Amino acid sequence: MLPSYDIGEELGRGSTGVVLAARHRQLGREVAIKLLPPELAENSLVRRRFVDEAKLLASFSHVHIVPVYDFVEQDGLCLLVMERLGGGTLDAYARDGIEGPAGCAAVIALCSGLQYAHERGVLHRDVKPGNVLVANDGLVKVTDFGIAKVLGGSETLATRAGFVLGTPAYMAPEQAKGTDVGPGTDIYGAGAVLYELLAGELPFLPEGNPLQMLYSRIHSEPRPLADTAPAVPAPLAAVVMRALEREPGERQGSADELGREIAAAATDAWGPDWHRGTTLEMPRGPLAEGSRPLEETVTDPPARSLVPVSALESNGAPPAPAPPRGEESEPDGPDRRGRALLAAGLVVLLAGIAAVALLLGGGDDPDVEPARNTPPTPNTAPAAAWQALPPSPRPRQQAPGAVVGGKAWVIGGLHGGPDGNPTALRSVTGLDLTIRQWSTGAPDLPVALHHAMAATYKGEVVVMGGWIPRGNDLAAISSNRVFAMRGQRWVELPSMKSPRVAGGAAVVGDQLVVTGGQANNELVPSTEVFDGKEWRVAADIPTPREHLAAASDGRYVYAVGGRELDPGLNLKALERYDPRSDSWQRLPDMPAALGGLGAAFVQGRLVAVGGETSTDVLGTTLSYDIASERWSGAARLGTSRHGMTVVGFGDTVYALEGAREAGHFGSTGISEALSFKPRGDS
Repeated sequence: MLPSYDIGEELGRGSTGVVLAARHRQLGREVAIKLLPPELAENSLVRRRFVDEAKLLASFSHVHIVPVYDFVEQDGLCLLVMERLGGGTLDAYARDGIEGPAGCAAVIALCSGLQYAHERGVLHRDVKPGNVLVANDGLVKVTDFGIAKVLGGSETLATRAGFVLGTPAYMAPEQAKGTDVGPGTDIYGAGAVLYELLAGELPFLPEGNPLQMLYSRIHSEPRPLADTAPAVPAPLAAVVMRALEREPGERQGSADELGREIAAAATDAWGPDWHRGTTLEMPRGPLAEGSRPLEETVTDPPARSLVPVSALESNGAPPAPAPPRGEESEPDGPDRRGRALLAAGLVVLLAGIAAVALLLGGGDDPDVEPARNTPPTPNTAPAAAWQALPPSPRPRQQAPGAVVGGKAWVIGGLHGGPDGNPTALRSVTGLDLTIRQWSTGAPDLPVALHHAMAATYKGEVVVMGGWIPRGNDLAAISSNRVFAMRGQRWVELPSMKSPRVAGGAAVVGDQLVVTGGQANNELVPSTEVFDGKEWRVAADIPTPREHLAAASDGRYVYAVGGRELDPGLNLKALERYDPRSDSWQRLPDMPAALGGLGAAFVQGRLVAVGGETSTDVLGTTLSYDIASERWSGAARLGTSRHGMTVVGFGDTVYALEGAREAGHFGSTGISEALSFKPRGDS
């Protein structure tokens, strides 16, 4: 018996646990509870990772991801409390057959949820129809994010239990081999799901056991979709087969890109009104008539959703929530009424596809400001104080960082030498943000580098520019070189057009944006954008400066603070860049001038941290609410620092390492975290 929940019948059972129906006694809310298998819950490492992962997932807010409401740990049991959906899973539709347009819409929704998670450094690792749930109104949502990672916290446990981390039938070759996984791993799974929806069977012939499946994923090619389902339009079949390439680099570069390609292929094959060609009934309303821009249907700003939020009734209002039907996770399949509701909901998802044409390059009026995607005011508040983390094993400052695979990677930077003088580093360290432990197993940079920029781009850590030392001259070379950390090696990417040091970098969709900085003791005013193949020069930043910070909310890149080549000339400037229109906009200044700071985006707000003046270091923390366009103060750093690695992950901002003295001295491994909790929580 749980204190807050009445437990009902079993809804489903799988390798990651049992799903039970439940009802919150006080709220009257119908929920689904996933119970971690007792033999796994007894393992302290798995249990700890499960708790930390639950906290992260609870911070997710996206229309195509099943929300996590609560976590309960009682009497040795670990429970996740989730939204309860009544339409079953996509698995039944894969078995029973589903029309091509509806299947495409479902996978576009899946891609939208995956993109949101990937931008936060979280991989799914087990994409399959059984983990794609359907609401009574037909809305498609992804569940079980990160569960395979949690259960994989102990290789010994996984081996002893015979647990396969993922589902072999949908598993990418790199996951089957046990090598590095990334967003491409989930893209492969989404491709396998769409293949099955279109063909009614999986890309590989039926195999006898999981080991045979894993072997075939590594050594065999999937059957061409054109052979198993000749009726599928060739452009769409090509998109699916690209997602199933054995090499991750040959697949789509992001889940967002896969969703766009599906939409473009469907339009190419069936015309702009392809969703109207289905035999499924099309609900009416503003979205169905295409009269409302797609951006206005997105409720969560960090992710670019490619489909409408929900089905609309004839008056254009959201349908009233239907009572739960008692199906969740991995049931045998929905009834005919549930299938009809799913069909209606999926087709309504297609109604937004017409707006995707705007995202694919057609119909834009350059003189018209795109509809503004205003996020809701965050219903969170910062904790009263920063939490101390384990110190880094390699104290450093002026080191960029990025989050990939649930780890914050700190790259290069400056370290105090035995004589007190700083030295430039090639080393890379990682902080596992789930268990909050440091590791040093990453490959060294090809060159020593400091004051560089870094971002998470297409599932990889990408490092740009910075100073490359020569002998005792720490600032000998202002670099324009670009490197990506790919497994246990660094790969050099096309160089930027201009050298750039102490600038800012962030990612919007499939575009990597770098701005600000200096080179050869002169400010660099230009902005550059990388599309994965080449760099292009974009609009100049309105206020040229260096030692600024940059962050992205998924639509814009924000340039925060900075200075004019001297720590005595710090700036208050806040500006944002829109890659779609290649334009900058000034926003309200910060309350304080900060240079040498860090910044991150969490919970609908920008958080600016630390900095330095000519003689001092700062512990300032400022929060900018993007919806209300207002700044406010937050808890000061426990240890004032500048030149930190600052990243956001889930609902938490991490301030890692940095310097406790002005200038390039006093490097420290001190690291701290500030969480943003729902208002009213202690």
